[in-house]
Amino acid sequence: MLLQDFKNYARYLIEESKFNKLFEIPASNNTISKEYLENRNLPIEECYYFRGDFNYRGQNYKLNDCIVVPLRSPNNELRGVWIRFIHEKRFFIWMLNINPEPQKYWIPKNIDFTKEVYVCESIFDAVSLGKMLNTNQVVACLGVQPSGDLLSLMHSSEVILALDNDVAGRKSALNLLTLHPKWSIIQISNKEKDFNDILKSSQELQYKILSGIQAKIYLRSIL
Repeated sequence: MLLQDFKNYARYLIEESKFNKLFEIPASNNTISKEYLENRNLPIEECYYFRGDFNYRGQNYKLNDCIVVPLRSPNNELRGVWIRFIHEKRFFIWMLNINPEPQKYWIPKNIDFTKEVYVCESIFDAVSLGKMLNTNQVVACLGVQPSGDLLSLMHSSEVILALDNDVAGRKSALNLLTLHPKWSIIQISNKEKDFNDILKSSQELQYKILSGIQAKIYLRSIL
């Protein structure tokens, strides 16, 4: 790397202390964020409210009324943040500059990777599923594909895919079952797209766990 390139790179490094600005107001202490989470029935342990300006890797952002959830490793090291806007359906995932570059995922505190683990797409869905099943064994891959880091964490787990009930989620689940034949899926009878929608509707979760060829046949039948 040329000296000038290095200077430009170093100028935009995101250190953990810079993210502390996003963690000043617990979501439960702000009326807007508290009502937002209560309307979704979401009891997230560590999340914050933020509104203001933030510079991420050289670009200025104006964040209006958002929920900030830290993304931490199993040993509680901060790796980045997940930012969900309250008044619009969009989010940011901002990562710390760690070498090697960290891969995105969210896990709750005290999860046991030697047991079963339910894999959801979003943090809200993971927390919702955990609440409905009364379990802490949920993770969010923050997309439809678990990162390499998350796959490594789940090496000894009984993995149950709980991706969104849409085409992208079903296709990803089918591909993942092909790559990991011992994994299972959760088949839900509810018509909602994801687990937070089910939780918000106050319905009882209707589900079965399918594995092997049975899971693949089911996914192919609804694609």
